[in-house]
Amino acid sequence: MAAAPTFSASGTPSFCAPAKIRILLVPAAPLEQAEFERWSSVVRAYEHIPLTDVPRSRPPPRAPVYEQSEVHLSFVTTHDSASTYLAPFQLHHVVHGVLGLATHTTALERVPRMLSEAYPHAFAHRVWAFDVRKARENGDMAMEHDDGLDDAFEPQSDVCRAREPGVHVVPAVRRDAQDVRWYVRQLLADMIGSLLDQLDHYVAHLDELETPRETLRGAAPPPPPAPSEMRLVPRKSTVATASKIFGLKKSSVETPAPSLRVVKVKADAAMMSGYLWDALELYDSILTHTGRERALAGGHDAVWFAGALEGWAVTRVILSRMGGEAVAQAPCLLYPLTPGKDKDTHDPTPEPLAWRDVAEAYALALAIYRQCLAPPHVQLEALRSMTNETSRDYTPPYVYASACLQYARFLLALFASGGWNADAHDQLMYGGDPPALDTGVPLTFSEQAHLAAVSGIYRHEIAAAASAALTPSLPLLVPTEQLRILAPLHRICTLLSYTRLAAHIGRVLGTVVCSMLTRTLRTRSIAPHVAWDSVRDMLRWHTHTTTMPRADAVPTGVFASANPALVLGIAACDAYGIDILASPLVHVPTTHILEIARQRVCAYAYTDMLTSALGDEGRRWLPRLSDSAAVAYRPRAPFGWHDLQVQLLQDLIVQCEALDEPLGQVFFAALLLRHTRPTAAILDGLRHALPRAQTYAPHVQLRYWGPPDLLRSMQWHAGRVHVSLCNPWPIPLPLYDVHAVGAGLDVSTPAVQAVVPPHCLHTLQLHVVPQAPGTWHLRGVRVRLWGAEAHTLHIHKSSAPIRCAAGLLGRPGAQLVQWIIQARVRDLSQALERPPASLACALGAPRAPCHIRLPTSVVLLMDGASEHVRVALHNPSDAPIDVPCSVDDGQPPPHREASEIELYEHEWLALHEPVATIHPTRVSVAPHATAYADVHVRGRTGCDWVRLHAGSEVATLPLCVEPSVMTSDLRVERISDASAQRLFAALQAPAPQPGPYVLVSFHARNVSTSSLRVCIDAGVRLERTLPSGESARMAWPMAPMTLTHADLLRPIPALCERQYVVPKTTLSDAAKAQFWVREALWQRVRATWTTSAEAHGDVHLRALWPSDAHVPLLVAPRVHVDVLMDTAAAADSVVRPTIRVRGLEGAQCVRVSIEPRLGTDAPRMHAMAPEGAWDMTWSPLASPELEWTTSVCFLSEGPWLVGAYAHVIWPNATEPHLYASTAVQVDVT
Repeated sequence: MAAAPTFSASGTPSFCAPAKIRILLVPAAPLEQAEFERWSSVVRAYEHIPLTDVPRSRPPPRAPVYEQSEVHLSFVTTHDSASTYLAPFQLHHVVHGVLGLATHTTALERVPRMLSEAYPHAFAHRVWAFDVRKARENGDMAMEHDDGLDDAFEPQSDVCRAREPGVHVVPAVRRDAQDVRWYVRQLLADMIGSLLDQLDHYVAHLDELETPRETLRGAAPPPPPAPSEMRLVPRKSTVATASKIFGLKKSSVETPAPSLRVVKVKADAAMMSGYLWDALELYDSILTHTGRERALAGGHDAVWFAGALEGWAVTRVILSRMGGEAVAQAPCLLYPLTPGKDKDTHDPTPEPLAWRDVAEAYALALAIYRQCLAPPHVQLEALRSMTNETSRDYTPPYVYASACLQYARFLLALFASGGWNADAHDQLMYGGDPPALDTGVPLTFSEQAHLAAVSGIYRHEIAAAASAALTPSLPLLVPTEQLRILAPLHRICTLLSYTRLAAHIGRVLGTVVCSMLTRTLRTRSIAPHVAWDSVRDMLRWHTHTTTMPRADAVPTGVFASANPALVLGIAACDAYGIDILASPLVHVPTTHILEIARQRVCAYAYTDMLTSALGDEGRRWLPRLSDSAAVAYRPRAPFGWHDLQVQLLQDLIVQCEALDEPLGQVFFAALLLRHTRPTAAILDGLRHALPRAQTYAPHVQLRYWGPPDLLRSMQWHAGRVHVSLCNPWPIPLPLYDVHAVGAGLDVSTPAVQAVVPPHCLHTLQLHVVPQAPGTWHLRGVRVRLWGAEAHTLHIHKSSAPIRCAAGLLGRPGAQLVQWIIQARVRDLSQALERPPASLACALGAPRAPCHIRLPTSVVLLMDGASEHVRVALHNPSDAPIDVPCSVDDGQPPPHREASEIELYEHEWLALHEPVATIHPTRVSVAPHATAYADVHVRGRTGCDWVRLHAGSEVATLPLCVEPSVMTSDLRVERISDASAQRLFAALQAPAPQPGPYVLVSFHARNVSTSSLRVCIDAGVRLERTLPSGESARMAWPMAPMTLTHADLLRPIPALCERQYVVPKTTLSDAAKAQFWVREALWQRVRATWTTSAEAHGDVHLRALWPSDAHVPLLVAPRVHVDVLMDTAAAADSVVRPTIRVRGLEGAQCVRVSIEPRLGTDAPRMHAMAPEGAWDMTWSPLASPELEWTTSVCFLSEGPWLVGAYAHVIWPNATEPHLYASTAVQVDVT
């Protein structure tokens, strides 16, 4: 018997796994996790059993190979039945034996039968009950020799005799555990002998076989066969070649008998049984040159031929590991497909070069598998139409991907071991990460070059073999199969230092793991368990279930201890150039998986760089870099593909949301804020996730996430600090606890709040109250953003140098580490700190404070209403004080891209309808007296507070503004004189003068909780009562306004000095005309509302803009257009209307057009112009008045409206101005 190797077999599976008997260890009775692991470790110690110790019904012949040969075992504690469909094509994918472990000896009679029903594919089912009763009486059993007081062990062969079929009781009495070891060896050998006899019986009864059916995503897997079907002869089927799938011509050669498949399975069984010479002879009999050519053409049995090549390669590796006479006398040792093979004249390949035969066999197997791969759409279509009688002979995607990884493991073992030697043999047998590569740090280029020179294998060859597993069919596999492919592939790329490729695969792998965890959490109510030991132990699942892996969830639902999807995301972030050297959060628990993974990824990437230059001192640098605020806020050179980085972080946020991991959402959202401009969606997500994350980590906060150059300037004026804050982002930036920071004097700096609008330069005044006169040096401004720790903003004298490097050394973390090494940095804070600019401020003697007393805690008013608030100013000192008073409504200034109209509107509101004003602006207060100031507050939706400044004192008056009347949908229509007369009479207004009139209306909705009476004063008075939630259209007649063409083209004026915003857009003539028409219209019209309690306010009308079509209707035309024609006409006859245009003095060009319209049809439909034109142009004009007579033919009967338009171009105008006529109604019969 041989014990397991000392190194851990985690990471990549074994290359020789196809030659191992797989035994599943399960609890046979309720058993504690630690107790089950204890007895499982006793059984796992025996991974090899000499063939001579295995009792068989057919004893092996006397030959060197059978005296040296062993039966290799693989003990697992979990099994996924998704790969069962591959048997008997690949026997190692099924469980061959099931072993139940227990620590009591009663009520176990039915367990073997239960195991047989749960695992029908297994050939042996046993239960071992370790009898620990006497050991508990004498003390715990020791797994090693104690003090040598135990007597010599004398085994008794009849002690472990089965009490019930399949149930054995193992004495566990001795403290040195010699009894347990001896009985386990005997029972294990007996179980393996029975299992192999059953396997021989199964293989002997095989007849015709079919290529395995893969289980693709989105389709139900085929039901597992019943135990009787697995033990007896498999179902026959009609075998078809793969040439139909690939469009190949059908071979004229008759399809050979399907014995190749049976022989291949028998060879696999011989290899697993330890009969290596028999396996070689069987493989040699089917690996012929004819079969090779047929397989490469995608012909019959191609997939089975490639599988036989894999089996031959594994058998050859095991023989090389045995060495000695087993290899020297082995038959058929020469590679079966050697060109010109003649066993009488060719000697076997020398043993030091035997690996080339194995590599050639695997390369050919991969070529055949690849030739027989079907496109994904063919696989899906075939699966939808497949029946039990439908045979397929193309490579299952999982088989091809597994073969690619097997070949990569073979090359990796040779590369890491320096060639074909004992270390390579052990690596191929036991699997796991090669010790030469699993050092915790990436290999240097010199180390990689040395291994390549010694072994003859280059790492790009290994990566190419492994990457071939990434076929288009891979996403179609079930998640568990994707996991078994992507996890080893990720580990191989990591060991080879292919960082970017490993990051990409890790990203895909993380998505698969996240989907599995999410689906498991939705279907299971019990918190499951999965163990993640380290970053390099890729997805080593320790579960006791036959289903998919499950996740370990803490009571709050946060994956605090184990979440492999997040670990993979952290590793991908570092490879993509996202800086994780300094955490974007503070006060993250050190036990959380995010912090553990971040530290380990950074240690793996940068520890070797630091220790190679700084020695042991370098290991102490990483914690300091992680905790340093200077590292977190340092400028970073751009690296990598920005869009790819953003997409990665967004995907990780979505994964965390699916896994109910709010701390992970906050972590990756904070990284996203650091690497891109934030959006409202990111901040909204943070506002939801951060409070939930703080239920698990109460003190967690974001680091400062605002613009690095938010502070642009600082000035000292009149006892206040004036700071300019620039927000380059498209969202408003709320600032909390803003106050000045300096040195030199003892001062108090009251904190204020502010909101910096998007794309805006905002000026803020900060108060400084000195305790004594002197010079105070202003250093910066301290601010706090939402959810973040406080941060001090400085204006630096010089910008920090940005270092650039090529390749992965250009990552922000790698650049910082290289700079530390090159500069021999000792004090990190001083090295990264840039000297800030300071401003000397002369402070006078402290002034007595003035206390502000507000009469109310909040002002309640409706939108458009006004209210006066009397504020008391109290002087508690012995000297009179003169207090300057001002108010600030917090309304943001216009952004940088604001147009001239937006600037004007902002200035107009500030001058004519300010939210708050105060009177007087300076108040004298006698000693120990109180003076008053009146604050006039106007309700405006969106304004929630007014800040009062009285000297150095600041008070905030909250506002609660209820919406009142909402206006929308301005309409303007021309009406006849008769209609105007009736409307004026209905409104009890004086009779109007003859002339054109228009009807102006807008939609008004009462959005308040009270009934409102809305009044319109526009020369006529219109009143309407609107209950709460009701709406109505307010309409009144009016005459067009008199505005000249020059009036409509005036520039937009500035109502105040504009030092902070420069308009960057140019208005068109049409936009200017709309602006001046709106100004003239709302100067003539006023709208108010009144409640039943006599509260009143204004209705905001300035948001209603006339459209381009409304302008000629609202302005009294300077140019008059008339249509002269008969009001009756016959269909299909030609009429001749005349269009007369007057008032064209000074016009440069005019185009006159006519538009007949029938009902709601489009203009000029069902009409024609016999003369071929609907318009006429005059340029230049001979006189200020013109007439144009044209012809029109009406093709349909009905009431027609005929209108005319004049498009006039005036001097200095860039666009024509439109004038319309009154439409003439023509009855066509």
